[in-house]
Formats: sequence, C-alpha cells, structure tokens
Amino acid sequence: MEFLTRSILCRDGTPLQLRRASPSDAAALLRLLRQTAAETEFLLREPEEIAMSEAEEAVFLSARAAHPGTLMLVADRGGEVVGLASLVPVSAFLRCRHRCELSIALLRDIWGRGVGRAMMETLLEVAAETGYEQAELEVDVRNTAARALYESLGFREIGRRPHSMKFLDGRYTDDILMVRELAAPCRGRRP
Repeated sequence: MEFLTRSILCRDGTPLQLRRASPSDAAALLRLLRQTAAETEFLLREPEEIAMSEAEEAVFLSARAAHPGTLMLVADRGGEVVGLASLVPVSAFLRCRHRCELSIALLRDIWGRGVGRAMMETLLEVAAETGYEQAELEVDVRNTAARALYESLGFREIGRRPHSMKFLDGRYTDDILMVRELAAPCRGRRP
C-alpha cells in the first residue's frame, strides 16, 4: 500500500511526521509498545509481553509493508516515535476482505494534542482509497476520550464484549466494538 509522509502540527504547535513504519523502526517501536503498555491499561498487553527481538520486529514490519491491504503508520517527533497506528484486514477470506481493523497506541505525553485524530483520519482515508468498505475497532469501555474521538470520526457502537480483558490483580474490563462504513462499495477492487 502506498503512503507518502505527511507533516502535521500538534495542537501545541509541535511538528510531527506521519510516515510508514519501516524495519529500521523496530527498536523504537518495541520501546514505544513497552512504554505505552506500562502507561495505560487500555491496551491489550502487559509490558513484559512485548517480547519480540529487534530482528523479529523488523521481519514483522517488512511483512506488513509487503501486504497491499496493510499500513503501519508512525508518528515521528523529530526522530522519536511517539505513536503507532495500524490498518490491517480483518481476514483474508473473500467474504471478509471488505473489512479492515484499526488500532492505535500513543505515548501518554502526546494524548490530547490531535495526533490520534490525525492518525485515525489518515488511516480512514487510506482504507477508503484501498477499497475497504468498513472499518472496525475495539475500545476499552473506560476509555471515554478514545470513544468520543471515534464517534466524532463516524464510528458507532455495535456491541460489547464483557470481560474482554482480565488484569493481573483479577479485575476485568469490557470492550466496545465499533464500526464505520467507508465509501460506497468498490465492486471488484479488493485489498
């Protein structure tokens, strides 16, 4: 999937680059994922579960870059990766190829600055251009800021998954499943 680097300004005026993740980002992305997992319970993994080696992460990023229906998008603040957002197909099966799934992880110090919105808007634009007809995501029921962002981008709640995550201390949390229809169906064009 083709993607050209974009420059954006945070609400506080900080310049960022939105660009495709590359294998050379492996170490930075592993640091980002470990840090974001430690900063919030809203993500799927505990920090110690991010156990890929740098070489394994580079191979993973290469494979993602080679897939025509996938985009791994990083937010780069002067050489520091501060966010990762991904667009991936829900399934390779023909009956599901019209659907994609979006996800995002941002360093806590970048929350509320418009970076998440810019990244999600970019993914939605690319998804529609690629021929996807529906974007899907999951959000922790407690993450009201993210839910408000997704709703403002046209996502709607379609259900809840109870006890979707169980924390080490025995607590549970639910997920909200959200979808957004994209452009009118593109007959014959599939990612």
